[in-house]
Amino acid sequence: MKVVLLLLLCAVSAAACLVLRSVLRGRDKRLLLRDAHGIGSSLSEEIGISVLCSGIDTPERIDALLGSEYTRFEAIVVLDAGGFPEEFAQLTARYRMIRVEWHGSQEFPTAGIRSLWRSRRRSCRRLVLVDRPQRAGGTASESSVADWNAAASVAAYDYLLPLDARTVLLPDAVLRLVAELGEHPAGAVDVVRSHIGMPVALIARDVVMEAGGFGKRLLRRVPRRKRLELWEPLAGRADAAKRIRVEKLVLRVAVIVAFIVTGWAAVAGYWTGAAVMATVAVVAGAVAYGRQALAPNIEGVYLKRRSNKGDS
Repeated sequence: MKVVLLLLLCAVSAAACLVLRSVLRGRDKRLLLRDAHGIGSSLSEEIGISVLCSGIDTPERIDALLGSEYTRFEAIVVLDAGGFPEEFAQLTARYRMIRVEWHGSQEFPTAGIRSLWRSRRRSCRRLVLVDRPQRAGGTASESSVADWNAAASVAAYDYLLPLDARTVLLPDAVLRLVAELGEHPAGAVDVVRSHIGMPVALIARDVVMEAGGFGKRLLRRVPRRKRLELWEPLAGRADAAKRIRVEKLVLRVAVIVAFIVTGWAAVAGYWTGAAVMATVAVVAGAVAYGRQALAPNIEGVYLKRRSNKGDS
């Protein structure tokens, strides 16, 4: 029994180290992209990303999305002009939005779209505003799905990245996704998912169309061979600045305590307990080191967002 337990603990430790290796490799790729000035224009022009925004109605959040250096990229914001007239008027005035003709789409369920707006500002031409009424009595999840379907119906590109009001996209997330897709043949990847920070998924437009729109089991339709998993943050929670600092402190304390208890258990002859605590120490250490490696990426966007709010 002890041998089985030790083998299991060794497997857990090895898995934690492999995940940490993936995290650090992703960190290195992100740093390379950040330091290579102008790389956004040299990446594959065959890859286009449409970010579908539900519940994102502040200029700070929209400005952050429009800051991407990649050219084949657009941000589609869905907002109810009837329910939020002040916010809608603020966005149309700030970005000089004009109403454009739209004939509807048969590919996605888009009932209720009133109008489509695009910016006249050269620096904001990648911004699209969709006026869609919010259904009374619906849940936040149902509202987001309906918004994403509406945004997908006007999207110009083949990859869709849905975001809700809780999710803040990191500044270099689009470049990171394009660089990862560029390492594979065209059409080889249908879904790219991030497991660290706030989970997000970049999904091929054809997958969403075949499923009849966004839904709970959308990703289950994609074969594993066409999925790409990233162990690095592409987005985070909009209210996570304090929580991140607390997590870092708790993880560091957990590592120290685990090593101390491991040493005591080994000296006292409790080898099974020592093995368990050693595994806990390795896992907690891997998580803490990974969090430290990614902390500037995760925290930077929140600190910048708070600074922008203070200036406005």
